[in-house]
Parts: sequence; structure tokens; C-alpha cells
Amino acid sequence: MFGALFYSIGCFFVAGILTFVTTMFRPIQDKGESRPWRAFLVWMFLVFSGPYMYAEILTRFVVKGIEKPMKEAYANVEINGPIQYYKVIWYTGKTAKVIAVGLEKQTWGGTDRPLAAFNMKKDAKGKWSCDSYRLVYSDNKNKDGISFPPYW
Repeated sequence: MFGALFYSIGCFFVAGILTFVTTMFRPIQDKGESRPWRAFLVWMFLVFSGPYMYAEILTRFVVKGIEKPMKEAYANVEINGPIQYYKVIWYTGKTAKVIAVGLEKQTWGGTDRPLAAFNMKKDAKGKWSCDSYRLVYSDNKNKDGISFPPYW
């Protein structure tokens, strides 16, 4: 939860800086009707949602054939529950960084949504395989890391 809070605060400051820059360097004849709050809202939306849109584009359109090896790698992680979803958050052509969010029962009866990060590698034949993985966040395993952008 702290990751989402820090991400929102960081987006607020970046959007503020971008608003300042864009309103200061507008042509003089356009400054009469200047409404910086509109520019701030547009920048805030773009800065906040940009990394999520990038991950969606990578997951749906760019990276093909990674689902089966990703699910096989997820089975090796210490998560005792099904995978909810996965997102490709970084792609360089031969390597990809993938995060997966699972659903796990907690000991007191609630649910935990653990997050695992996978480094995937493509071989010469175009097949994906898991190079390494780590458990980023899990209440049951006492892991408290964050991802960028924050997923839960």
C-alpha cells in the first residue's frame, strides 16, 4: 500500500513540474486564457497511467508466447494459490521483466495477493524461459517489497 502512496505522490510532483514548464513556455498570446489546473489534470493522468498503459501494450501486443513459460515459472514460486494475472513491465527484445499477482489464503481466513517478479529470456529459437525470479510481496512469507508501477 505504501508503494501506491509513494507512486501517487511522485506522480503529483512530476505532473506539477511538467505543468510549470508547459505553462511558462507557452507563447505570450496564448497565456490570456491559461488554466494551469487543466494542464495539471492532463499531466497527472498521463504520468499516473503511462506506466500501466505501457505494461498493457507490452503484455497484449508486443510479447508473444510468454504465457505458458510464465505460468510454469509461477508454479515454482512459494505461492500456494492460483495466478490472478501477469503483466510484462519491461521488454528489450531478448529479455523481459514480468510480474505476476496471485491469490493465496491467509491463516486467519482472509486473502493475500502476493507479487512475484520474473526475468524471462528468449533463446535463439524464439522460446521464452525463466532466467530468475523473486518473491516481491507476500503477507504470508513476510516479504514487503514494491514494484514500479505498483500492482496489487
